[in-house]
Amino acid sequence: MREFEVRQVEDHVIHVVGDLDVLTSPRLRAAITDLVVDGGGDVVVDMSEVSFMDSSAIHVLLNAAWSLGDRRTLVIRHPSQQVARVLEVTGLTPRPDQLPMAIDWGDRPMRDGPGAVHRLVAATNASLDASRRSAALTRDAEALVRAARAVRAVARANRTARGRSPAAA
Repeated sequence: MREFEVRQVEDHVIHVVGDLDVLTSPRLRAAITDLVVDGGGDVVVDMSEVSFMDSSAIHVLLNAAWSLGDRRTLVIRHPSQQVARVLEVTGLTPRPDQLPMAIDWGDRPMRDGPGAVHRLVAATNASLDASRRSAALTRDAEALVRAARAVRAVARANRTARGRSPAAA
């Protein structure tokens, strides 16, 4: 077992080493809280050297993600195999529309098994959600164009009714 360590390595980046459990999660919470309070960019947690993670650590990560609000994201960088498995099993592979959290898998290839399927489904869902949002924006833009045309037509009719020609206005 490695000795637990959490340290800030860059602006808004912390590196975690060792077991994340009920005894060490408060130290992770404190480190993340310091970065959240500082403001600025996304908060990145490098978990490449985490050897164990329990539900108390998941609780810390979820609370941190929600506390960042809409403008910032919690990024889990290079999760170790143990962390990746916990994230996959718990269904925390993030979807941007539901949780302000992202996972930077690094260069690790998508491996076989339920975790790979889960990530593929999550990526597909994220793509579908983006397509739906794009379609909704297109519908909204078309509605605005129709409204602008209607306003223009009313303005022309008002000018004509007052005795001015539309071309003179």
